[in-house]
Amino acid sequence: DIGLILDPNSYLRDGWNWLDLVVVVTAVIALAGSSEGSLSFLRVFRVLRPLRSVTVVKEMRTLVNTVLASIPKLASVAGMAAFLICVFGILALNLWAGAAHRRCRDTQWPELVTGGL
Repeated sequence: DIGLILDPNSYLRDGWNWLDLVVVVTAVIALAGSSEGSLSFLRVFRVLRPLRSVTVVKEMRTLVNTVLASIPKLASVAGMAAFLICVFGILALNLWAGAAHRRCRDTQWPELVTGGL
């Protein structure tokens, strides 16, 4: 038996096939209602069309699943990088606070410049 939903090996038991179904159904709806402007937002789902190839090529599915599985660890690395940037930023502010005070002008007080450039 090959079923759509209920059988153990059915088409919609896999999440990638759900994505494929959403892309195809929204494309059909957008084409059927192409004369109306109210369904034009469905064209956004055309961006997901390249992901349909993931359901065909098993190696690409493995690669995409690996990248998606690494996202939480990348978030930890990004959090640590942001923490270190803040720490070294505070350290730099304390070390060089006022070191460039009044270094960008020739006079002690600002002067009004008249005339054009």
